[in-house]
Formats: sequence, structure tokens, C-alpha cells
Amino acid sequence: MKQEHKQGYIDVVGGSQFGDEGKGKVVDQMGEQASIGARTNGADNAGHTVDVNGKTYIMHLVPSSIINDHMISIIGNGVLINPKQLLKEIYQLRDAGLKIDAHKLMISDKAFVTFPHHKYIDVIKDSIRRHPIGTTGSGVGPAYAGQMYRTGLRVQDLFNVETLREALLDDKEEFDQYAKAFVPKLKQRVKDGKYSGSKLEDIKLFLSERIIEYYDEETGLKVDKIVEDYYKMGQELKPHVIDTRTFVLENLNLGKNVIVELAQGAGLDKDQGTYPYVTASNCGTVSVETGLGIPRKFIRNYVAVVKLVPSRVGEGPFVGEYGEYSDIRGKTRKELGLNRKDNSLILEKINNGTATPFEIGQYFRNVGVNDDKTNGGEYGATTARPRRIGMLDLTLVKEHNEKFGFTHLAFTKLDVYDGIKTIHVLVDDEHNGKKIISLPGFNNTYGKTSFKDIETNAQNFIHFISEYTGLPVNTIATGPRREQVITDYVSR
Repeated sequence: MKQEHKQGYIDVVGGSQFGDEGKGKVVDQMGEQASIGARTNGADNAGHTVDVNGKTYIMHLVPSSIINDHMISIIGNGVLINPKQLLKEIYQLRDAGLKIDAHKLMISDKAFVTFPHHKYIDVIKDSIRRHPIGTTGSGVGPAYAGQMYRTGLRVQDLFNVETLREALLDDKEEFDQYAKAFVPKLKQRVKDGKYSGSKLEDIKLFLSERIIEYYDEETGLKVDKIVEDYYKMGQELKPHVIDTRTFVLENLNLGKNVIVELAQGAGLDKDQGTYPYVTASNCGTVSVETGLGIPRKFIRNYVAVVKLVPSRVGEGPFVGEYGEYSDIRGKTRKELGLNRKDNSLILEKINNGTATPFEIGQYFRNVGVNDDKTNGGEYGATTARPRRIGMLDLTLVKEHNEKFGFTHLAFTKLDVYDGIKTIHVLVDDEHNGKKIISLPGFNNTYGKTSFKDIETNAQNFIHFISEYTGLPVNTIATGPRREQVITDYVSR
């Protein structure tokens, strides 16, 4: 008699806010129950950080599941592949002691590829537009546009020199006209003093080094060099490239479980987010179908990660923001970073009610920054840009639940509130607006691993969020490291 296998399931982990919620830590925690970890959307504009055994791993394309020895990691067809960045990550992770081979990391043959001219268009367009979006300059929007125009190239095309050349020659005609018109305009804006701070430095670096790698003002896009470099990188990636849809589906039908790690957050979804200040992909469970090729019938849970001290990178609305974006736009970690003594002084001002909104943002932004201001705190894993900081907006989480259908919540950054006497939270008011309520603060949650071991006020804070949103709690992070997490939450 043929033995029947119990069908496996997919658990999805996504951001409930504007990205940078700490999804990587949650994926790492939940990975014990799964055999496969997969990325289904986004590109190297995403940055997921996991701290394990004293080591910090930052991934942009490689799924966070790569840290788990027993898991196979999949990059689905919905992820844009930057071959140079992907190979760089593979080298770095190998140097950190991880085993990464063709059995451990698999890449969809149908994933689309970002090329140099996609990045060039991205940087130029966002730099000269009247109202910049604040993109990462990774080429994501232009590459997805190529897919919509049906001119984009996929990973499998990297293995054929003629296919590469023909498509890039078509792109060259259009790009050369674009660059001829707008590169001089960008240079003139630099001369006219239109940029300052890190933005000015980024544009100068772009014009002096980055664009000239594959573009010449006289001859245009260097197609031959792109073909040579990308074919070579394709050959190096080739052992990892398979039909990932079939592989995942076969494993699900054998009873193996999958955890999907979504990039960015619900508020950045290209259709349901704060358009036009969004990313170029869908950030919900729909990307399991479109970006992995697996029907939603396999999805069991959708765990939404809530960063208890929310942040946002780049332009766009941010209700409850501490200070103005203009306070930090163009600044660097070196300029904004505070040492522990300075942060302690701001904490005193927060608790006696004399801190300015900017100082409150500075405090939360700099919790965890090391003394030489090179690492830690709320600075982008992809861009190193300072993140905007705001109060916890539960109306946003509730709204995104209505749109995307979360089944559970996972919390990160609980410990960042340690020492804060009063926590301000945004909730609905009776006139369909928002109002601020105050909840009592708490201490000593850092590193705790059991719900019963945190103070009553901290417990009540978690209870309040769960009850307000109507969603059960999956995990509560109490620090950056893998073991600093509470998994035994019980509702009251």
C-alpha cells in the first residue's frame, strides 16, 4: 500500500509597519519548525539582521534561514537578483563560518536580474525629481519596470552570452538617451548646491566612481563589459540555480514545512501602502503565490512583526514621528550617534518631561550604538541611513491587519523601553481619528526569556496590544541575540 504523507505548511513572517521590524530574528526563532526558508519579494534593498552566538549576520538577498544548519534557503522568482551583491553575501557568510553550497542555497531560474543601468536610472531619477521618494538606489523600480515591459532578463538568461547581449543592446539605446539628457542635469544640480550632507557625498561618489564602471559619456552603456562580468557571475551562481517552485511544492507534498520571509513592511506595499512612498513589490502573502509559485492553500499562519518603537527610512507619511525628517535627512551615524552618557542624559529629560521630540527620537535611535559610532542603533542595514523614529501606532497595525489578514503578532524591541516611565501609544478615537494614550513604563526586560519574569507593567503593555488588535502573540524579543526571546506568552 502506498504510504501517504501529511501535507506540509507555510508560515509567513512579514512586517506590520514600514520595514526594519526585526523580521530576521523572528524567522530565525521560528525556523526550528521548518525545513525550508524562502524569500519571495524585494531585492538587495532589504536588510535583515540576525545575532547568533555573538556574531551579527546581515543579509540583503540571502534568506535569514541560512543561519539554521538544518534548513535549505530559497530565493524565489519574486526576488530581484543583484548578482554582485549576492556573491558578496555568499563570500561573507562563508568567511563567517557558514556552509553555503548548492544544497544549502537555491535560486530560482526565473528570478529577474538588476543590471547597472537599472541602478543608474534609480539614482538619477530620484535625485532630480521635484519630490524625491528616498529610494535606496538599488535599481529595484527600474528592474521591475523592465519586467512589466517584458524586456527584463532572468537568472537563467545569465548563462547565454547572446541572449544577454541582444537584450542589453536594446536597453542601451534607451538608456544612453536618458543618461545624455539627465547626467549633465545632475552634475549641474551638484554645482548649484542642491544637495548637502551624506546625500551630496553619495551623488559625488555616484558620478565619480559608480556610474563610470559601466557607462561612458562618449560611448554610452558598456554592454560588452556588462555581458562579460554578468556572464562570469552567472557561471559562479549556476550550481545554485534550479526550478525552485517545483522543489518547494514537492517538499510540501512530502510533509516538509516552509517559512517565508517577506521583505520590507505592509506600509510599503506597492498597492496597499503609502503610495508613492512605497517599494516596488507586494509585501503580503500574495507574494507566496507570485514570488514562489505556491498556492495559498498551503499557508497556515501569517505572523506580523511589530517593532514596538517604530521606524521609517526615506520620505513618506509617518504619524507620531518624533521630530522632523529634516532633522536627520542627509546625516550619518557618525554625526547623529550618541554615546551612552549622552543617551542617559536624554533619558532623564524624557522622564521629567523636558525632552524635545527630536531628542526623544535621538534616544530611541541610539539605543545600542557602540562607543565609536560605527555600529548599532536605528540605522539602515542596507543604506546606513538614520531611521526616522516614532511612537507606536496601533491604528496602523490594525489597518494593515484588515488589509493583509495577520494571524499572529511578534514583537521586537520591548527592551528598548526599559527605564521609560511613560509610554505613548496612538489608538483610534471616537471621531475616526487618532489619539495618544499613555501607558505606565517598566524596567528590566532586557534578555528575559519567560513572560512571567517581566514586570507587570510590561506584561500589561503586551496584553493591551494583543487585545486592541485582536491578535494572539507569537514571540516577544527582549534583545538582539537569538536566545533573547519570550515564547511562552499567555493571554489574560
